Amino acid sequence: LDVGFGDLFVHPIEIKPDIVQFDGLNYFMVKHLGGETYSLLMSATENHFKEKYRFKLSGVALEEFAEQCQLKQTSEDSHFVKNLICTQPIAEGRKTVFNQKFLQRDSGGRHFFTFGSEIDLVSCLQKEFGIDIKKYQDRLADMFNYIL
Repeated sequence: LDVGFGDLFVHPIEIKPDIVQFDGLNYFMVKHLGGETYSLLMSATENHFKEKYRFKLSGVALEEFAEQCQLKQTSEDSHFVKNLICTQPIAEGRKTVFNQKFLQRDSGGRHFFTFGSEIDLVSCLQKEFGIDIKKYQDRLADMFNYIL
């Protein structure tokens, strides 16, 4: 189960070792490393696979994730606390807001632009992601000024 590991697969990948699987955007392969350990590899071209993470099939209690979840949401060292991030898969790729930039990757390549102001950021979040952030405006203004 992968619940939001960033820019990986957008459809389930079967745990079938050494079989290349395509999710419509990237190629994936699962390798059995021995015992209960597996590796998930990814490639944009089906030629050069890179390991993204390792996993086991044994169950893990939800409570075991609590400490890491709390750190990711509150620690000053967390990538998610330090940065403004909004991302969504689309039919041919992904669109992402990362701090003061908007990036869209699709069959036509990678396209990005930098926001000139908080108004541009707010407009992008509304138009591209359907997020109306008026009630968070004060917090966003502080964050936007922090990341510039």
